[in-house]
Amino acid sequence: MALFDCYSSLVKRLWQKFYIADLEFEDWDQEAQLVLLKVIYSYSGKDIHQFSGFYKQSLVNRLLDLYRARQADKRIPVEQLDSLGENDSETILGGKILLEDIVYCHKSIERSSELVRLLNGMF
Repeated sequence: MALFDCYSSLVKRLWQKFYIADLEFEDWDQEAQLVLLKVIYSYSGKDIHQFSGFYKQSLVNRLLDLYRARQADKRIPVEQLDSLGENDSETILGGKILLEDIVYCHKSIERSSELVRLLNGMF
């Protein structure tokens, strides 16, 4: 816990930077502790600065995994795609477009663009 306390500001900063809906700080704090344990057992270097970088990258990777998992829950299961009726297929193929659908698409594009910018900034 003493080592984790040294990185508490990093953990909080990453949680704020990579905001994920429905991920409370207490949950993220626990995830970060688990990531630290995995990093401790898998780190083979000798320099503490490299350890910090390795831990930070592992935290970012975990955040991206959590983000992807939440996005996967929003997908339509394959079984339900076959059961679309005529009205549903007309809507999908260019029939009636709902304002909510347009807003959702714009928000999804913004989030994707943010993630790409963040990832490009790290490399």
